[in-house]
Amino acid sequence: MTLIPVTVLVLDDQSITITGESTSNPHLAITPAIRAGKDGTLSFADGRIITHIPTGRHVMGSGSFGAISLHKAVEIMTRHADWSKDAPLTKDSAAAMRRELWAAGDSDRGWPWPDWAGDRSTPALSVIGTSLDDAIKRHQATSPEVREKRQAYVDAVTDIDDAKRTIETLLMMESNSRYVELYGMTYALAVLHRLDPRTADRVADHLVLEWDAGDSLGEWMWQWRTELDEGKPLSLRGYPETAAEELIDG
Repeated sequence: MTLIPVTVLVLDDQSITITGESTSNPHLAITPAIRAGKDGTLSFADGRIITHIPTGRHVMGSGSFGAISLHKAVEIMTRHADWSKDAPLTKDSAAAMRRELWAAGDSDRGWPWPDWAGDRSTPALSVIGTSLDDAIKRHQATSPEVREKRQAYVDAVTDIDDAKRTIETLLMMESNSRYVELYGMTYALAVLHRLDPRTADRVADHLVLEWDAGDSLGEWMWQWRTELDEGKPLSLRGYPETAAEELIDG
């Protein structure tokens, strides 16, 4: 592979020519990710992306489909479309491409879809379902029978009244805050699924991957806070550059 100049479309009316890496497909290149701030200032973002050379549009980024390498992704993408065209994909070919990319990503990262996440074929609805099940269990935990069991547990831990009240309060606060979080996440994902089921499934896929791994959630929260304070778009690993809707014909 060799280094080549690639013109990347950052906004609909703004582009920049940067150095990219050629791939096995002459119409697809691997480039650094670029983002635009609120004032239009361009800067490098985290990771690398596959760029469609004829249009300069982002197609997918590193991490979009798990552990699959971008060069392997290009090989898969080449099988599904003629990338010399400005709009090389159809809705059917885009869906088939995504399925193959996800299968390859799951295989490469050694990460099978976890049983707790429900049906792999309907990611968004499965995540919504498991969240609702969790919320209902937490609501049931406020029943008198459960409260009595919890009180018995607290009594077994300590016989100091102030400590008992503190433990009971902390347990209730944790349960209630999680209940609020589940409501917000379920509502947001359900609205997204109604408006754009494909995007909702992609978001749910990524949520399950990150929740199951659980090793970088804190880092992302700190990074997003910093980007928000600086007026920059939040870096969304695995989204939204897969594959650009502008590349789908019809």
